Amino acid sequence: MRKSSANQLAFDWATETNPDTGSSAGALSEAPSQERRRSGTVDFTRFDSYDQTYAVTARLAGRINAASVSPQEHENLLRKRQELLDKKFAGKLTREDGNKLEYIRWSLDRIEDAKHGNALDYLEGRISVYEQFLADVRGLEADLRDASKRGRQ
Repeated sequence: MRKSSANQLAFDWATETNPDTGSSAGALSEAPSQERRRSGTVDFTRFDSYDQTYAVTARLAGRINAASVSPQEHENLLRKRQELLDKKFAGKLTREDGNKLEYIRWSLDRIEDAKHGNALDYLEGRISVYEQFLADVRGLEADLRDASKRGRQ
């Protein structure tokens, strides 16, 4: 890295031109990653594998928080939900009560997720693996069919 000014740092390669296109490195960041690998440049803009990090950690924090709810609090939420549902079916539910009902439902969903979410995440992962395996087997089957047809000709 070199200093381009007192307030800004720049990478040395940022001002170089791409030999393939004759353009600056700024345009290089739009090129496909395979071309970048062939040209020997380093691509710092591709962190796609980290996109879900925030979502995963937020889900885990939410589960930890929801798991800390006491059985008494859980029972109170269930009781309050039943009261609000009774009001709803009696036609006496106000907008404020409707909002409370939605919040209580959300809270109860979070508690259920804390109890069973890890098992469901595991099952979802296993299903993804089986779906990928099925796609791979179908691809192999198609390749074998094509190879068999070519061999008969």
